[in-house]
Amino acid sequence: TGGAGGRAGTGGSGVPGASVVRSRPRVAFLFPGQGAQSPGQDRALYRTASVFRDTFDEASALLGPVCGRPLLDWGLDPDVDPAAQAVTEVAQPLLVASGVALARQLRTWGVEPEAVAGHSVGEITAACVSGVLTLPEAVRFAAERGRLMGAFTEPGAMLAVRGAEEAVAAAVAQSGGSLTVAAYNGPGLQVLSGTVAAVEHAALALEAQGVPTRRLRVSRAFHSPLMRPVAGRLADAARALTPRAPSVPLMSTVTGAWQPVLDPEYLRDHAERPVLFGAAVERLAREGYDTFVELGHGATLSGAVRAATETYAPGESGGGVTMMSALPGRAADRTYDAPLPDERHGGRGDLLETVGRLWSLGMPLDRSALDAGTRRIPLPTYPFQRRRYWAGPPAPRPLLHRVLWEDDALPGKEAKAAGSVRSVLLTGPDPASVGRLAAQLSAAGVRRYEAGDDGRPDAVVLVAGPAPVQDTGDALDRAHAAASAAFAEALARFDETHADRLLVVTEDVHATGTVRERPRPAHAVLGGLLLALPQETRGASATALDLCSLDTPSQRLTAVLAELRSGGAPGSATIVARRAGRRLTRRFVPLPEPADAPGAGQSALPPDGTFLITGGGGGIGAALARDLAGRGRPTLVLTGRSPGLPVGLADELRTLGATVHYRVADVSVERDVDALLSELPRLDALFHTAGVVRPGTLRNRRPEETADALAAKARGTLLLSLALRRHGLDPAVRVAFSSVSAVLPGLAGALGDYAGANAFLDAFAASERHAGRPWQSVNLAAWAGTGMAAALGTGTAGDSTTVRNAGERPVALAPALVALRTACGVDAAQLLLADLTPPSPPVAPEPSEAPTTTAEATGTGTAAPEGTGTGTAALLRRLLASALRLPAADVPDDEPFLTLGLDSLAAVDLVRQLERELGRSLPATLFFEYRTVAELAAHLASTPAVV
Repeated sequence: TGGAGGRAGTGGSGVPGASVVRSRPRVAFLFPGQGAQSPGQDRALYRTASVFRDTFDEASALLGPVCGRPLLDWGLDPDVDPAAQAVTEVAQPLLVASGVALARQLRTWGVEPEAVAGHSVGEITAACVSGVLTLPEAVRFAAERGRLMGAFTEPGAMLAVRGAEEAVAAAVAQSGGSLTVAAYNGPGLQVLSGTVAAVEHAALALEAQGVPTRRLRVSRAFHSPLMRPVAGRLADAARALTPRAPSVPLMSTVTGAWQPVLDPEYLRDHAERPVLFGAAVERLAREGYDTFVELGHGATLSGAVRAATETYAPGESGGGVTMMSALPGRAADRTYDAPLPDERHGGRGDLLETVGRLWSLGMPLDRSALDAGTRRIPLPTYPFQRRRYWAGPPAPRPLLHRVLWEDDALPGKEAKAAGSVRSVLLTGPDPASVGRLAAQLSAAGVRRYEAGDDGRPDAVVLVAGPAPVQDTGDALDRAHAAASAAFAEALARFDETHADRLLVVTEDVHATGTVRERPRPAHAVLGGLLLALPQETRGASATALDLCSLDTPSQRLTAVLAELRSGGAPGSATIVARRAGRRLTRRFVPLPEPADAPGAGQSALPPDGTFLITGGGGGIGAALARDLAGRGRPTLVLTGRSPGLPVGLADELRTLGATVHYRVADVSVERDVDALLSELPRLDALFHTAGVVRPGTLRNRRPEETADALAAKARGTLLLSLALRRHGLDPAVRVAFSSVSAVLPGLAGALGDYAGANAFLDAFAASERHAGRPWQSVNLAAWAGTGMAAALGTGTAGDSTTVRNAGERPVALAPALVALRTACGVDAAQLLLADLTPPSPPVAPEPSEAPTTTAEATGTGTAAPEGTGTGTAALLRRLLASALRLPAADVPDDEPFLTLGLDSLAAVDLVRQLERELGRSLPATLFFEYRTVAELAAHLASTPAVV
């Protein structure tokens, strides 16, 4: 970092280095270009700075895989190959995402720039921070720019040169056009760009003359004629942008002028013309900007800034200009093999040091943001009361939890008189079981409600009947089809009678481990379906009661009567098991040792083991494969229904040291599973990640959709278990990837089939472990930026205001993988991998500028102009703004709903609101079928209402 120039000094305060601030600094943010990144450099800040993390998550989710990996992996993995990270397809979007995230974090704390500028691709970052481009526009254009340059230009090289401008000019002149000056960074600071051979030749020639040079970590010859093959394509890509007027002045490093127009011609020339960084900085200094902050790691631009400002004001030690880096660079000998001891070393602590320096120069800060999450403590009243007041690092949030069945009393209403339950409507697929319970209830004074009876029943009771045998895939399919049909019938009776309570009675579903049991988990799907009911039916109460066939008839009847008389809290869903007179519910207990304990899970997953990953080309499957490949030399057998793995994934895994095999297989097809396992001589672990999620409400499901949702997770898991036994394979680790939607309240809305499939996984793993086979289900929360939850938009925005329930907050990829490895070494049938920190209280939404009337919304009033400014579009923006707790003006017409943070439950709620506003019936999947305000408004305008 540069000196503070005239700002430094004691200022008479008696404190070394202190100064009296007499004016506010004029701050300019500077964003570096390619060659400034290094492996794992953003990891500490991502872990410790929430706004940085949320922005990085958002950018990664916007792009999806980049060269086979999420952008997060490229930025956070300390073991990533530097050469792979430096390829332009990766480096450009990574620099933009990291730079914008860093700027947002600083601005949250009150550090506001008065101008921005960027070196090369850094100008795209600067344009986003200035408000000219949105984050989706900036990262997508950077990714496309990198892709085009990587695909359609030949490899090149770049060389930074200090001094000897005549020697540089001679080298360019002698190159025959294969070398050019790509950047004028300041007096005596130039960058050469050209073919690899030309740059290597120039480096040797300049070094022979004693001229200092440094090869840049880039894969192409940027800002040179070698970029001409993509000029037209870059202009075409730029036409998708909608530049806006800047909210922060933007200095061009192409022209050295203010407020460049980022039209296709400018962005085309931006790739080929030299970077005039020195001229841009010199103009900023000349016009009074005195504090330059490089938003990156290390002092990549510091020398150029000092050179430019020294020329402007010679002999004044930088002319009173301060140059600082937001974060320190990573030392060459530093590793990140062990967790960092605190939040410093490139994390929040280092960034706050920079903020402190700016404050000492007179920069006002937002104390409310800086103090968030802290608390006041009493200080000593006299000087010799010695106590330590430095806060220690925050305790890590436990991610891994045991799922235990424990005694749980009824919630306060158990003592209600029998007469409080007068009648119940009984339904179920087994008439004998329904009739038997009806007779028992009648003897206890509870009448069976029949069609045509006055009033409504106190509850609808679905009697599932005896647990079916599941010794084949076809038998399981029949059991699930019958159970799903029975649930649909019960739900229809529930709606017809206007009941507010649904009780599902099953038998032997759960292996609680508390008494002697004989588990048969087929009917577990009913519990998952039931969890969605309270979210999709306002005020409904739902209970799944699992009885034990080994209990006496009296114990079983007592259990049913007790649950009926308890009433149930409106809007709640409860899973209960009754065993030998005990009422059991699930409880989540954090593991006693940290999920990231060194060496956790190593003995369970040998570094050279053979691992089978179903759904290995999906987001979580691929992330797991990378993690295993990075820890040894394993053999990875990846399966999926697609013809091949995502582009680049197999090569990436082999580069990490793994032997990789991909097999096209549908795990719900028995012959595919047999063919797959018959090829394996041994197997150390099986990870079943395959699955399908199709959002939709309970009332709009079709049998074939339910069967599809159950196929991979339910039938597939059973077929894998049976085939392991047939082929003599006995892996010590068998993990079925389940979901928090199957165990936590408030997460199954519009995902009933998915929750049902995962509820079966949980019960199946428990029954298998009860039989001595080491299956384990892990209920996963969303993983930031990947997996099905990310594709649905459930919580991908970190601490988004749409997070309303414990367990809904997404888990960062790195700690999720650590917790998963730990889980593999835990002797438990079921574990929960989620952040169960209670959500923050919701923030009231800002009032919209002008409420939209129903007449305006439905078009029955004055006609609105066509397009996205119609009344329907305004109505959609208003409803979305309320659901997402955003100002209506911040809901764009062309941004996908999932990208905005709309989750599946909120989408179902919005459909209901829209039906009331428009007075017409709409499908529950409306916000999944039409992705943006513009698309949905056009559909609604063109589709007549069904009367």
